[in-house]
Amino acid sequence: MLTQKYKRYKFSPRTVDELSVACVEALTEANADKKDIIRVRLSLEEILESWLAALAGRDTHFRVFYRFGRKHIEICVEGPHAQDEGAEYANLFSSRLLAQSGIVPVFSYKNDCNYITISLPGPKLSSAAELVLSFTLPLVLGFLTRLLPGVTQEQLLSVTESLLEALLMLIKAVAIPMILFAVCISLMGMGDLRTMSQVGGPVIRRFLVSTLLIAVIAATVLIWCFPVTIGSSVDAEGYSGVYRLLLEILPPDIITPFKEGNALQIIFIGIVTGSGLLALGPRASALRDVVEQLGDLVNHIMGGFGKIMPVFVFLSVFNITVRGFSGNTDGIGKLLGIYLGTLI
Repeated sequence: MLTQKYKRYKFSPRTVDELSVACVEALTEANADKKDIIRVRLSLEEILESWLAALAGRDTHFRVFYRFGRKHIEICVEGPHAQDEGAEYANLFSSRLLAQSGIVPVFSYKNDCNYITISLPGPKLSSAAELVLSFTLPLVLGFLTRLLPGVTQEQLLSVTESLLEALLMLIKAVAIPMILFAVCISLMGMGDLRTMSQVGGPVIRRFLVSTLLIAVIAATVLIWCFPVTIGSSVDAEGYSGVYRLLLEILPPDIITPFKEGNALQIIFIGIVTGSGLLALGPRASALRDVVEQLGDLVNHIMGGFGKIMPVFVFLSVFNITVRGFSGNTDGIGKLLGIYLGTLI
């Protein structure tokens, strides 16, 4: 971890302005988009101003550093947990996931300090360049390859399909632990179990109520379209399927979910692990630091895989084009799906 810039303040209204200016300067030096800079500045000022009543006069640290080659901006305000409003904290909690796709302030509380971290994404190719390199080029090469003898086509396909399968296995190997660390780090960022219950309770209640209302409305509208026989074997099988689905969320052991790639069971393990680290409090501070560093490492590795995604799209389009569409629309549908993926 290489620190590029560090400055210390006493938290005050003037400090809020100075931190906002310093953050804008760091984002401008990194050639961030102007819209992102404005959005981050407004969000940052709103968050810091809400902390003034509880944290005025506290030691404050501003730092710009690099981790795994990626630039980060960090603001640390010493003192008690500053995020007591459930709604506001929920927005910051969800922003940890949004930060993976853009420049968003992320809140966390650890070692008696309130942290706001802004991670800058690395440079990206333009959408037009990605489209040409990962879709149009293999499409043309695939049609040209179909002019070659059948034996040559099979030899090329055996190589490209092996590479494609290897890429899929690598992405899966990194995506699985990334889910675990993302859930753990998000829960640890809440600071303590009391805050987690204040945030999680209303969210779960709103989810259950909205799901129930949608189910009732859908059943009321559609019940006249389908015959219903109470007590039939079909109904019993349906309830049994739902019951099995709920039970399958519980992992049989700690290894099987990662071996089988069961996302629901991995999320469950992440929730239990993150809650346990919160319950341990300061006693698990060293372990929490290790989890956060491992999460950063996995995200960095996944970011590296993101750079080779054009290769994955190239191989997919090439294989589909060479194999042909077999007289149906499956190949065309796959190509359209990959095309939309390149646009995103």
